[in-house]
Amino acid sequence: MMKKWLFFILALALVLPVASCSDDVNEEADTDFTPIQFYFNITDADGNSLLQSEEMRKMLSEKITMEYNGVVYNVVDGRSQSRYYMPDFYGIALQKSSASDDYVLTVGEFDGSKNVNDASFTINWSDGTTDVVSYSNNVKKKGAETVIDRKFYWNGELLNEYTDECNCYINKKLN
Repeated sequence: MMKKWLFFILALALVLPVASCSDDVNEEADTDFTPIQFYFNITDADGNSLLQSEEMRKMLSEKITMEYNGVVYNVVDGRSQSRYYMPDFYGIALQKSSASDDYVLTVGEFDGSKNVNDASFTINWSDGTTDVVSYSNNVKKKGAETVIDRKFYWNGELLNEYTDECNCYINKKLN
């Protein structure tokens, strides 16, 4: 009787690892998508940042707005940061850059998992000028890999040198 149990346990130990493993690729595996954000460094005609003085930040914040999907957003001072990676659309905000102690205007966050062609928003600057920022985001599944193609535009011109895979960095000179 003991030999039968020993044989059964050994057989089970040899069969179980082989039966429980699979080389199948899970096509339904989740992909983490980073939200899309735009960062604006605002300078004067000489290239000096206008966002580093508290007085200038306050003045500019009161005069700059953003229009998106028919809604006008005023600049908010800062926004909460979290490690939660779902997109949290806040409109336009003034905050310190995560890369430096400099202040920047940020716009976003837009959902990086959605296919979008030519989504745009308009910035109404304090000097009376406006700029249109647009982007396209195409997400495709190629086998087990997810391929993301993003393009960013400033007044219709493709921006290549000021972008990474999910963010767009724009230097704006005010008159």
